[in-house]
Amino acid sequence: MMQSILVPLDGSHFSEHALPIALGLARAYRACLHLAHVHRGVIPGLQMEVARRYSSEWDEEARARERSYLEEIAVRSREECGITVRATLLEGAVFHALLDYATGAGIDFIVMTTHGRGGLSRAWLGSVADEVVRQAGVPVLLLRPEARGAAPAFVPRLPFQHVLVPLDGSELAEQVLVRAAAIARLTGARLTLLRVYSMMPGIGGDLSGVGFSLAYIDATRAEAETYLAGVAERLRRQGLSVEQVLVRDARPAVAILDCAERNAVDLITMATHGRSAWLRFALGSVADKVVRGSHIPVLVLRPAPVPERESAPDAARSGVNVPEPGPGATVP
Repeated sequence: MMQSILVPLDGSHFSEHALPIALGLARAYRACLHLAHVHRGVIPGLQMEVARRYSSEWDEEARARERSYLEEIAVRSREECGITVRATLLEGAVFHALLDYATGAGIDFIVMTTHGRGGLSRAWLGSVADEVVRQAGVPVLLLRPEARGAAPAFVPRLPFQHVLVPLDGSELAEQVLVRAAAIARLTGARLTLLRVYSMMPGIGGDLSGVGFSLAYIDATRAEAETYLAGVAERLRRQGLSVEQVLVRDARPAVAILDCAERNAVDLITMATHGRSAWLRFALGSVADKVVRGSHIPVLVLRPAPVPERESAPDAARSGVNVPEPGPGATVP
């Protein structure tokens, strides 16, 4: 069950664009909404004259403004949704302060804005999002607003009607299915399962020592098709609307973004680790490229480790880690 949602705010309208969806989720699940801002201190300029004038009073004034900012948003959020809202001013390095707070407060979902193709920004959330996704042990919903300078309306929104779920055949990647299915049940969205496969085995498509043949391509496609069909059938038995898409492409991130655009997807959900090193989450990896290149929200999950074992064929274990929901279950 989703009980606590964290929205990091940096004082900019850009960061506040995470609020409408966070409010929608909090209201739907009757969850507590946590608003957090990290105070970084007043930094005087390099000129000695400015440095001499610096005092702790400046810093305390800044804290007072930041507390007022958080409380104003908290009051508006309570008035709009009738939900429990906690506003907290944190201290220290931004990422560590947020992560420590998330752990201590028992946060189980984070909603925050990030930067995509637009590059860098003065707002600290543009760089912190990478670290949050990599190290937070809870799902992170990343949004990239189009109108960066405009203040968002405090109207709860859950705009997700078509959810794309890229899978690579691994148990790690499949852990995101639980969250995707929960969102689909909440909003009535349909799910599209995407499997991107390459006719070239190995990282970068190195064919050395491989008996490359049309038979290999056919077998790879057949395995992927069978795997997707198995996962889709398991989800359909839960009453969900599910479609399957199979794409042959050596560039998984490009294929994911193309599929999202062609099919009018409004949310991408994906795990940060996959079957092999080429899908491992790090700067420059598939998940990072999707987040940076996507114009739509991306829900990223760092999955729990699974025991090391000899991988079984996809078709033989399709649908693992897609548990049937219990009575009244929504988000585990």
